[in-house]
Amino acid sequence: MWCAGSPATMVEQIDRIIEVSRLDGVRIGVIPARRPVTVFPLHGFDLYDERAVIVGTLATTAIITDPADVRLHVDLLASLTEAAEFDGAARETLAGLRAAYLADG
Repeated sequence: MWCAGSPATMVEQIDRIIEVSRLDGVRIGVIPARRPVTVFPLHGFDLYDERAVIVGTLATTAIITDPADVRLHVDLLASLTEAAEFDGAARETLAGLRAAYLADG
């Protein structure tokens, strides 16, 4: 996890993610830094069912609706989800990151 600000800022951010992860209807996945993965997303994206993907870049935003292109993102999300930890395991990983930032602060 990149340090976006000071270690204290990162601790606050991690605390908030842990808090939100306990809310009904929220599912937070964390891919541990040392976990081997087979996919590497080049950018973030928002998936809307299997109908559309919104991709934001530094220069523009693209709305993708071609079924084959949407399928690529559906499959990418499935692979990322498979690599991720959720619930208590995700919170444990986040707690480890939090402890590392506290040690740096």
